[in-house]
Amino acid sequence: MTRGTTPSCAMDSVPIWLHSKELRRASPRKLGAGSRSPGFGPEFLRTLGEEIQAFAEWVPPTPRELEEREAFVERVRDIVVKLWPTSTVQVFGSSETGLALPDSDVDIVIDGLNDSNRPKCNFHLHELSEALQQHGMTNLRVLSHAKVPLIKFIDPGTNLCGDISFSVPNAAASVQLVKKYLSEHAVAKPLILVLKTLLRQNGLNLVHTGGLSSYAVTLLVISYLRATEKESSALHEVDCMVLGKAFVGFVKYFAATDLRNHIFTPGKENPVTISMGGIYPHRPVHQFVLEDPLDCTNDICRGSYQKGHVQTLMWYSLQALSQYPTYGYGVIPSILSSIINPRDFVFLSRHVGEDDGASSGSTDDERGE
Repeated sequence: MTRGTTPSCAMDSVPIWLHSKELRRASPRKLGAGSRSPGFGPEFLRTLGEEIQAFAEWVPPTPRELEEREAFVERVRDIVVKLWPTSTVQVFGSSETGLALPDSDVDIVIDGLNDSNRPKCNFHLHELSEALQQHGMTNLRVLSHAKVPLIKFIDPGTNLCGDISFSVPNAAASVQLVKKYLSEHAVAKPLILVLKTLLRQNGLNLVHTGGLSSYAVTLLVISYLRATEKESSALHEVDCMVLGKAFVGFVKYFAATDLRNHIFTPGKENPVTISMGGIYPHRPVHQFVLEDPLDCTNDICRGSYQKGHVQTLMWYSLQALSQYPTYGYGVIPSILSSIINPRDFVFLSRHVGEDDGASSGSTDDERGE
């Protein structure tokens, strides 16, 4: 791509979160970016907040995708109940909290089996894996040595990925906790959706490969908001200026802060503390701890061995934001697209070629513009 040209999928051929009209009216100088040490001025933060909010409204599963997810769960439920008639199948995680991306895994927990010990749990995992394979599921992997043993698989009919585990402690309680946090912080949901997308596009969203889970991202965002962004908790609806400020603040914090011995405790009065020992004396000094509000002895990020890469990603994201609109090889069509790749296969499958009127459901005249 020649420097100064616009990416082929940019501007009028993509969703509004990639090219808000307010952004196109404002010059880079007015937005407070384009230099190596910008002040991230009010116009920049407001526009970024508008793009994040538009992204958060656009990216969750569509009604058709939700129907596919429900049908997927019913197929799995039929397989499980035929195998173990007394068992119950429940969905938890981002699919239940409203934080799912279009391609997020469907987290399923099976209860009602006497599988409290690991050998019996592993036996059930392999037994279920065979049943899933017989019903056409593909890419089956039994992760019997994970902290929470599970089966990962793909439904070829919908291309949805499923994660099945047994008797997960606090599965239902964690869903209610996340919903409570989201209701208390209006800016939390859009922040989490953008951060989850950023991690996914950089291969840092899976715990079994060292990344951060959706639950971990949620708790880190809540810890940060409670510790530093007091004004966000007083909002009952999203304020784009506050949202843009909170996002830049979060990225700055995780890009520039020495997190050694930091303990994030979103469920406590002091959501961020620094300790030289405590209940995690054997953790490497360069790794932070994220305490589960439902179990203070559980470090949610214990298996996330790529936390250093996550911090590096935040640093590069901060550089991209600070050098907007000319970071990389050409002019970036929007602030958010300087860190979120608009050519993501998930976005392309959403028919991003639709124009503004089709994607927003109204024309400029109908909006009074």
